[in-house]
Amino acid sequence: MVDSIQSETRKSIGGIHGRTAAVEQGLHLAAQASDALKDIIESSTRTESMIALIAGAATEQSAASGEISRSVSSISDSAQQASSAAAQTASAAEELSRLASDLSSVVHQFRLDTGSAPEARPRLAPPAATLAPAPAL
Repeated sequence: MVDSIQSETRKSIGGIHGRTAAVEQGLHLAAQASDALKDIIESSTRTESMIALIAGAATEQSAASGEISRSVSSISDSAQQASSAAAQTASAAEELSRLASDLSSVVHQFRLDTGSAPEARPRLAPPAATLAPAPAL
């Protein structure tokens, strides 16, 4: 009977050792799972930070793009105004050239009295007082 008790005790102890090894292996696997979860959380936190940085950069880029668009529009408006002003200047220059040509033609019609005979001088129209009066109505 003692042999039987000893045999059963040995079996129980062997079973306990086997279960202890399984528990230790379970603890080891649980620790590995815990480490893996910590790594996942850290990676998620880094990813969240990167996403926030990217979102901020995208917002800044959008604002800069809007500013560039407004600047290009302003430059375009200025270029159109400059073009219009240049066209007006060219038109005014053409008109001044025509007026200068007309003035030159009129000036060349006059002769200066340099002591030449009176017939060489241009004849001027008589004063308005020497004209015949207009008929009464």
